[in-house]
Amino acid sequence: MKEEIVKTDEWYILLVESCRLIIAEAIHISRIELIKGKWLVGQVIEVNAGNFKRSEIYGAEINKKVAHDLGVSDREIRRCRQFYRKFPAEDVDKAVQMFSEEENISWNKVITRFLPEVAINEKEINEETIRILNHCPNCNYEW
Repeated sequence: MKEEIVKTDEWYILLVESCRLIIAEAIHISRIELIKGKWLVGQVIEVNAGNFKRSEIYGAEINKKVAHDLGVSDREIRRCRQFYRKFPAEDVDKAVQMFSEEENISWNKVITRFLPEVAINEKEINEETIRILNHCPNCNYEW
């Protein structure tokens, strides 16, 4: 007759705890990698969309065009660009360094804490509103 594993055996408790730690670390690393990826997407778009000739051709539509071709929302592309602009650095590791220390960090937490969005329909915004928002030191809006 086989012995059943007794869940109170010390070796079993250590085994389960080791597995928990491995899984928690893997989840944390994957979340940080996702955040790095979002920053890198923002960087590559910002660097390439800034070209004068390209901006004449695509203008404000670049987010929509890239989002459509990637199969994501233009809101997500705006957030990636906003994230890159808000946390500029020499490289991605330096940009996300502050997030890597937080245990339960996620892309959603980065969005809600650091990338607030305007709750206004962008098409209804007039030039004066844009001018005001662009000079707001605590606002990170892209128009």
